[in-house]
Amino acid sequence: MHSHLPGLIVLRSFGKFFAMAGARLGFVLAEPSLLGQLDEALGPWPVAGPSRLVGTALLSDRCAQRGQRKRLLADAERLAHLLTAHALPPTGGCGLFQWVATTESNRLYEFLAGQGILVRRYRHPSSLRFGLPADEQGWARLATALTTFREIEAWAP
Repeated sequence: MHSHLPGLIVLRSFGKFFAMAGARLGFVLAEPSLLGQLDEALGPWPVAGPSRLVGTALLSDRCAQRGQRKRLLADAERLAHLLTAHALPPTGGCGLFQWVATTESNRLYEFLAGQGILVRRYRHPSSLRFGLPADEQGWARLATALTTFREIEAWAP
């Protein structure tokens, strides 16, 4: 890690990678003088004991972290293939989401929301960010919704 470099601040959250969004757990790495300035500016930031315990265990389990990275990358690739198969090739993304720039973003956003599938919409440029489905049921729901959307669009005037 390069967190010792002057002026560099590295923020890490347990939310996505470790699936611990509810714990509101994360940390900051930086050179000592910068950490001191952050500490003065932010003040105390208490973290619940159970969150600290689980966070410490997760950070210590390197094997599980490697497995999680593999799973996330495989799921990101799976999502990219699914979107591409429905004429929505990703423009960018990472192991946690895929980003699709499309002029259909508003219609698709509204349609997916009506199906109970939430994506993040961006207006400029017109695009959507698709997060990874949580389970096989979520994958199936997304695939069905995208198929239905394409069928509806084919019949639209």
